[in-house]
Amino acid sequence: MEDCRPVATPQALGNIPESAAGDDSEDNDPNIPYRELVGCLQYLVQGTRPENANAVRTLGKYMSKYIKEHVVMAKRVL
Repeated sequence: MEDCRPVATPQALGNIPESAAGDDSEDNDPNIPYRELVGCLQYLVQGTRPENANAVRTLGKYMSKYIKEHVVMAKRVL
């Protein structure tokens, strides 16, 4: 987190990338703890950061089939 770049909003404006329906080549990389990251963000929303609820809810829609863009979005919320 030392080399992170702060942003003003937790969710980028514009279209949210959808998961690729037929291509599983880069989906759900087991080396990326996406589900754990979104779970931690949900815990933070419950206890201390309710203003991030919309961004975390959007990330939660892709728990079973995420792509790298979703991981980047989750890191933005973090």
